Amino acid sequence: PSSEIRKPNLDQRTSAIEFLIEHEIVKREVKNATERFHLMRYWKAEDSICESLEEILEKDDIDHNVDLNHERFERIQKDSQQMLAAKSICKNKVTLVSGRGGTGKTEVVAEVLKAVEEDLKEAEKKSRDEKLKGDSIVSENRVNSDDGFMSKDEDIQKHPPGPGDEAEQKVKIKDMNGPILYCAPTGKAASVIKKRVGSKAYTIHQVISSYKMYKKTEMLTPWKFSAVKVVAVDECSMVAIETIQWLFRYLLEGSDLSKVVLLGDHQQLPSVEPGNFMEDLFIALKIRGMTVTLMTNHRSEGNIIFDNATKIAKQQMPVFDAEKGFILITPNSENLSLLPGNVRPQVKQLKPSTSQIICTPRVRGHGNSKEMDENKKMLYWSLLKDHKKEFSLEDDEKSHIITFMNIECSEVSFYGCWIYNNHLTTEQDSKTNKTKKSFHIGDKIICTKNSDIDVIVPDEVAQLHSSSRQTVPSPLPLPPVVW
Repeated sequence: PSSEIRKPNLDQRTSAIEFLIEHEIVKREVKNATERFHLMRYWKAEDSICESLEEILEKDDIDHNVDLNHERFERIQKDSQQMLAAKSICKNKVTLVSGRGGTGKTEVVAEVLKAVEEDLKEAEKKSRDEKLKGDSIVSENRVNSDDGFMSKDEDIQKHPPGPGDEAEQKVKIKDMNGPILYCAPTGKAASVIKKRVGSKAYTIHQVISSYKMYKKTEMLTPWKFSAVKVVAVDECSMVAIETIQWLFRYLLEGSDLSKVVLLGDHQQLPSVEPGNFMEDLFIALKIRGMTVTLMTNHRSEGNIIFDNATKIAKQQMPVFDAEKGFILITPNSENLSLLPGNVRPQVKQLKPSTSQIICTPRVRGHGNSKEMDENKKMLYWSLLKDHKKEFSLEDDEKSHIITFMNIECSEVSFYGCWIYNNHLTTEQDSKTNKTKKSFHIGDKIICTKNSDIDVIVPDEVAQLHSSSRQTVPSPLPLPPVVW
């Protein structure tokens, strides 16, 4: 038999596609005379998101009594785009706020939703007071005609509260989330928004799991998030469509959700899973006036960091500006004529150091890889040895060097330990006579991604443990310390 793989003919391909459609693995769509096929699970997820948002948009309008001219919104009032976002959050049932880091997305949403929460709580209090007033009807002979207290008393007699019931009820009330729910796709993103808004924040999966677990119970008490009326989802560009569909669906089933606020950068890379939730929704909502893009960066370092980060990611020449801290440093031997004309004035060439450069040991694990260029070695050595003050590198705890190659990482760590802490990064093991790494307390080094550093136990501590016949703790992995 032939070892060649035969390509299926037209009939076989058609039969296979029909089989996948019949078993709801693939969805067929004909659009503009073009036949398209989608995986059914993702089609259903997107369809569910549309249905959920449509259900929210069809709910009765809620006029939040939020005065955006109040002094509490003074910072937001200075940025017209942020004010536009604030008005959209108050007015629209669905709002998507897009913008890069530092444009104030979280600040706007946090400030506006705090005011919305106050308004919701005030409206709930009024509604509760009116209900109590209506239930308590007093007749002309001053006799309370509300017999609720009788049924309540009867219920107490039939089901007397246990000794811990009141305390347990207080704990349950304390654990309940309020009308505003802040959530994000990851734990790190949730902790960031929690710190910024000063309120509880959860991962999307925590909310989804909470509802699933609640549905498995007898549901005698309200769900933890049953009071939610507004949900704010941060870092939406990272959210998978299958995840966000369950968040919307469960909140609509288990709470009185009536407003959705989505934050993120629609131009960022999407989730690693199929689909591009934020980009697709941005396009769909933009024509309906439900999106706001914040452009102004309010961080002290300005836009140059973000612009240059984008250029570097695209392997383009960044913008150099000495006044803003972006300087191109090259060896003295560099041929500047090879650089673009607009870059040359911003170049700072460093002369070779007058002190002799120390020889670095060959790094294990690099095999036959090329050694670092000698001119670049001298450039790093001169920078750290002779130009620390000029480039604000005197305080090693407040200086950072980021490299893109492992060999540079090892080289700079070697120079740093010698220049700042006066020791080498390797030493001879007296027992095995082998070379081993040597890092001291206070060293600031560069670590490759996901590297671990052993906990350093000083000699005096080790001797103390030894004299007291206690075991010295074994090394534990620490997060990388970037220097």
